[in-house]
Amino acid sequence: MNSNNTTKFQKTCKPKIRKEFETLYTNWRSNNGSAGYNEFAKLKEQVYPTGLVMINENNRYKTDFQFPDPDLSKTVAINMMPIVVEDLSTYTDDTLRYRDIIKVCSHVSGLHNKKCYLTIHESWVAPGLTQRRKGLHVESPRIGEGKNEFYYWGQGECLVDRPDGGIFMASNVTGSCEVYNVKIDTDAIGLGGDIEHLRSALPKDSRKLLKAGELVWITDRTPHSSLPVDHLVYRQFFRLVTSNISAWYSQHSTANPLGCEVGENILIINENKFTSDATAPGSDTSTSTLCSII
Repeated sequence: MNSNNTTKFQKTCKPKIRKEFETLYTNWRSNNGSAGYNEFAKLKEQVYPTGLVMINENNRYKTDFQFPDPDLSKTVAINMMPIVVEDLSTYTDDTLRYRDIIKVCSHVSGLHNKKCYLTIHESWVAPGLTQRRKGLHVESPRIGEGKNEFYYWGQGECLVDRPDGGIFMASNVTGSCEVYNVKIDTDAIGLGGDIEHLRSALPKDSRKLLKAGELVWITDRTPHSSLPVDHLVYRQFFRLVTSNISAWYSQHSTANPLGCEVGENILIINENKFTSDATAPGSDTSTSTLCSII
């Protein structure tokens, strides 16, 4: 555990079980991650829950990237298109422009030859409007009224210093996206992943407004929302959902024209994500256990 992570750990975890956690961490690392994982992960979730990681922060990771130069005369709308991270033959011209950012994501989470799902949205956005989905939500939606069943989109956990799975996001416009450093308990997630009903209950100091070029890692239960812009701007949005997804919405997603198909055992849903009974947003569900807070 490096000094920066040790300091952060000491400030955030519960003192009574800090020693036990550090012992489990040391044992797990000394066995190359093969022994003691279950015990370590279980205790880690109690004392070091993480809803997001700022990849650019403190040069913790190699983050030498810039957004590509945009073509202001056109709109690019690619959503959840499957690619194999290290296989350039699965990249279209528009997605290859984002190769440098994808390489950073791969370096952070060891994606390499995994199949991931890429979103690139480039468009003009008028004042007072959002480019992407507004309203607090998570990416793991409840899939039926009164049911405790969910699709997952990347899942995600952070074992002290290494994000695993999850979702990477960035944009080129400061203040156009908000995220909260919490993980929402499944009991509190509404249909379609809607959690706007929880906004007043979330701790204000966990809210983060992303700056231009800030790359953030989140779980599929991390609250986030697109925000209205205050002036006419050409916004570039990047998102990479890692390989562990359970559903892919054909009406809302982009098939890869180069033949890279959705992964095996993933449910392909042909219904509209927001009008079907299974995923419509706006549910007022139980908030008995709201979130884990770092």
